[in-house]
Amino acid sequence: MKKVTAVAPVNIALVKYWGKRDEIAVLPYNPSISLTLDALYTETTLESKSTPGVDFILNTQHENPQKVIDFLRRFEGFNPEDGLTIRSFNKVPTAAGFASSASGFAALSVAANTYFQTNYELSNLVEITRQGSGSAVRSLLGGAVMWRTNGSIEPLNATLDDYAFIIVMIDENKKQISSREGMKRTVKTSSLYENFVSQSHKDAEDMKEALNYNRFPLIGTIMEKNALLMHATTMNAEPPFTYLKQETFEVLDILTTLRQNNILAYATIDAGPNVKILLEKKNVNTVIEALNRAGFNQVLTSKITTIGAHLKDE
Repeated sequence: MKKVTAVAPVNIALVKYWGKRDEIAVLPYNPSISLTLDALYTETTLESKSTPGVDFILNTQHENPQKVIDFLRRFEGFNPEDGLTIRSFNKVPTAAGFASSASGFAALSVAANTYFQTNYELSNLVEITRQGSGSAVRSLLGGAVMWRTNGSIEPLNATLDDYAFIIVMIDENKKQISSREGMKRTVKTSSLYENFVSQSHKDAEDMKEALNYNRFPLIGTIMEKNALLMHATTMNAEPPFTYLKQETFEVLDILTTLRQNNILAYATIDAGPNVKILLEKKNVNTVIEALNRAGFNQVLTSKITTIGAHLKDE
């Protein structure tokens, strides 16, 4: 029996991707920049089976395999009539604003590239991977990664050993409006969207420089403002919507107070209410204690990894 397993980390965007200028090629309106986490990931296994057809098992549950089948058609040698079982496990809540689709398609791409012996180069794999999820291309690499508007990815120079993320879990449930749907509505109807795109181009260049020179306060400030601007575009859409909850704003208030006391910690929020906090490792315990005092006890700490999607030794 043939079997290949790949692991891909979640990436957290410091400058957000929110909207496609090309739906077919999956090209973004603005460049985005992310950091790659080691504590949250997807592990995906492709294994041959004796019976024909594709079985897709996500977190122990059998799912409709059609989306996965459509994605795998991009790999020469794939035949949906051949016997194939795909098992994917997310060590991250699915569809709750934790980029599980990104790590999922990155893991699937890397596993399929070996399973079907296509051995595509990174540029080809990037083009395929973003067909599943645009932000998935950033999980192909570790560390700091830029996804450009032409679809390519670029590893960025950054000193990340002193940094960590705290993930504050507010709601693990599947969001009511998917990222894909939310992006489309925002692009079509939000009068703030053009400003978001323009500012994000500037933020990406400024973030690249801040990472290169290890200017942590600037990194955090750009990140937090960019995330809040993205969420402002959804509130300005027609009809308006938001992924944020009361608890999200409470966490933001805690971080503001901490910064007033020279504890530098900054938030970013994706398409969900949960908050990711970028901070220096030396302040992790202090920030967690502040969160706990306010009733936020469901927290997870993660280092930043320089290892992107990769094959796992069986």
